[in-house]
Amino acid sequence: MSARTYLVTLGLAVTATAAFATSGVLTAAGTNDKAPVTSTSAPAAKTAATKTAAKPKATVTCTGGNTKVVVTKLTRPANHWLITATNTGKNLCNAYYAPFLGFEHDQSTTTIIEGSQPQAVVTLAPGESAYAGFTTASANGSGSNPRTAHDLTIYFSGRSSDGGSVGKAAHWIFKPGVRVDDSAKVTYWQSSISDAINW
Repeated sequence: MSARTYLVTLGLAVTATAAFATSGVLTAAGTNDKAPVTSTSAPAAKTAATKTAAKPKATVTCTGGNTKVVVTKLTRPANHWLITATNTGKNLCNAYYAPFLGFEHDQSTTTIIEGSQPQAVVTLAPGESAYAGFTTASANGSGSNPRTAHDLTIYFSGRSSDGGSVGKAAHWIFKPGVRVDDSAKVTYWQSSISDAINW
């Protein structure tokens, strides 16, 4: 073989080898006898995260321990007041029946206005309020056992109306004292101020 022929043959071999190297995978013998295999991983299937449903929190009884109680004097009618109990806890709470009110050192609590009973128990979400209206004395001064009270204890009822008070009581100081007599009375817990002061 002449030198010219050898160089031409060598050039062809180099060109062929480069072409095979560019196109895919070379076999051990230097030839590509199989189609190039591309390894492709199938995308992992995404599993939707299953959120565990939040367990509803238990509904508890509203008491002085899970509410903030504020007492406000109304401008009219005379001797009328408003109790606001706001749920400060993390659970729903039920304001059962009516608050039991005790003035100063009274041996019994204030009479409840039975006609003010709402159709359903007032349930408070955190931050919501229940309301009750009360009177301290008769407007014309005809009530018996008149006296001056400086503090008020507000007791909360449980699910049973005859079960007495439950939980922590709330306390309010009258500055100055207020005139009280045995005609004092209080409404059931209401869901609105208008219902509470309508008695």
